Amino acid sequence: MVETLKVFTKTILKPSNAWLALFFPALFYYFGNALHSLGLFRSSTYGEILKHELMLIRSLSSHSTNNLSSTKDLCYEFLTSINSKNKILYIQNNKNCHNLLYPLYLVHDDFDNGSISSTTWMENDELGRGYLLISTSAEKGKIYQWETGGGPIAIGRTLNLNDSGCRSNIYKNCSDGDNNIDETGKKTATANRDVNYHTGSGGIVVDTYRSDSSRRLIVAEYGEGRIVRVEENGARTPLVIETRKFNDDDDDNINRLCRPFQLLMTPYGDLLIIDDATHHGGGFDLWRLRKASSVPALPSLSVSRRAHAWNRNNNTGLPHIFFQSNGMGGMVLDNSGQRIYVTTFDLESSSVLVVSLPLLDDLDDDDDEKQIKDRESTNNQRERVARELQSKQNTIVFNYTAHANTPGAIEIDNNGNLYLAVENGIIVVSSSSKSQSIVAKISFFAGERIVDLTLGSDRFLYIAMESKLARVRVPNSQLEIQTELLIKA
Repeated sequence: MVETLKVFTKTILKPSNAWLALFFPALFYYFGNALHSLGLFRSSTYGEILKHELMLIRSLSSHSTNNLSSTKDLCYEFLTSINSKNKILYIQNNKNCHNLLYPLYLVHDDFDNGSISSTTWMENDELGRGYLLISTSAEKGKIYQWETGGGPIAIGRTLNLNDSGCRSNIYKNCSDGDNNIDETGKKTATANRDVNYHTGSGGIVVDTYRSDSSRRLIVAEYGEGRIVRVEENGARTPLVIETRKFNDDDDDNINRLCRPFQLLMTPYGDLLIIDDATHHGGGFDLWRLRKASSVPALPSLSVSRRAHAWNRNNNTGLPHIFFQSNGMGGMVLDNSGQRIYVTTFDLESSSVLVVSLPLLDDLDDDDDEKQIKDRESTNNQRERVARELQSKQNTIVFNYTAHANTPGAIEIDNNGNLYLAVENGIIVVSSSSKSQSIVAKISFFAGERIVDLTLGSDRFLYIAMESKLARVRVPNSQLEIQTELLIKA
C-alpha cells in the first residue's frame, strides 16, 4: 500500500503534470459555484436566515384577511402566473406551498444608525456584474455598495461615495452634527434624529438613458438642498436646486426640495422625484424634470465646488408638479415604459393603493402653450394645476389596504410582477392575477420599517430597512426597457 502511494505521488508531482495543481482547484471552484447558484452552501455567504411565514391569499378586495383559500388549490396557479415557464425558484414545489425554496436572508445589520434612505442597482461592464448601492442620510451622508463578487464568497459592504449629502456648509452646516444653518446664517440647535433625517443623502438612481452606455449616479443631497448627477470626472452637476409650483415672481413660491427620498429615470430622459414635505406642513409631491439626462455636465471639480452656491443651473429648466397626494411610498416603471406605478394613500376612501400614471400625456406642449401658462395669474395657475392633476388618466392597479396602513416601497420584475413593502413583510402580486387578486405574502419581523426594494440582475430582491439589508431569490430578472426602441406617442 505504501509503495503504491509513493508511485502515485511521484507520478502526480512530475513537472509535466504541474497543470493538475491548477486544474483540480479550478474544477472544485466551478462545481462549488454551480451548487451555490442552486441554493447550497448559503449559510455562510447569504447571512442569517430571517424567520418568516409565507401564505397565499385568494382575495384582497375587502379589508379583511379572513378570505383565505387552501394553499393547495392556489399553489400551482400562483407559480404559473408569477413565471410563464413555471420555474420553481420562488416557492417550494410541495402540496402546501408554504415554504420558500430560497429562504429570506439578513445579509447586513449595522448601516449608520438606522439612516438608510434609498437603494438602486448599478451595472458595471468592466466587472461583468452589478451591485447594490445604498444611500444613507446620517451626518454628511455615505453611499455604500453591497456585492457578492460573482461567486460563493461575498464581498459585502464597501464605501462607494463619501460626503454624499453635505459638503459645503452653505445650505446646512456639515461640520457640526448638532447644528444647522438657516438662511440668515444663524445656527439653530436641532435633535440628532432631525439632523440625520436631513443632512446626508436621500434618493438615488442611475441614469441609463444615454446611448453611450455610461452610467451616472443621481443623488438627492439633503445637506445641500439639491439633486445632482455625479460625473465621470467627479464633478456634481446640479439638476434640481430651486423649485416653483407656479410660474410667478412671488418669493414665497420659491423653495427647495424638502426630503426627496425616491428618484426614477424615465425612458425619455426625464427625472421623477417623490418629495416628502410633511415636516414643512405640506404633503407629498411628485416632481418631473424634463430632459434631465441632457443637462450638460460640469467641466471640472473647481466649477463643481462653485456650484454649491448656485440657486439655479441655467442649463436646465425647473421641475413641475406631476402628481400630489397625502402619502406616497415609491414608484416604478410599468412594462411598457409609458406609465409609472405609484404607491399612494387615497384620503377619501382611506385606501392604500397602487395607481398607474401616464408619462406621455404632456410631452408635446409647444412654446405657445408654455408662454400662455407663463402669462396666467397665480390663481388661474393653481386652478389649472389642480384640474390637470385630477384629469390625469390615473388607474387603480391594486388595493392592498388589508395589509398596509401607509404606502411603502414598490418594485417590479420583467414579467410585470409587483413587490410591495408593508408593515410586516412583502406582498407579491403576480402580473396575471391583479384582477383576481391572488397574491403571496412573506411575513417577517425585523423590528424596522422597510424603506426601499430593489431587484438586481442577480435575481435577488434586496429589502432595505432603516439599518438592515435582507434579500430573497425571485424567479424573474429586473425590468429592462430599451430606450432606443421607444417612439413618442
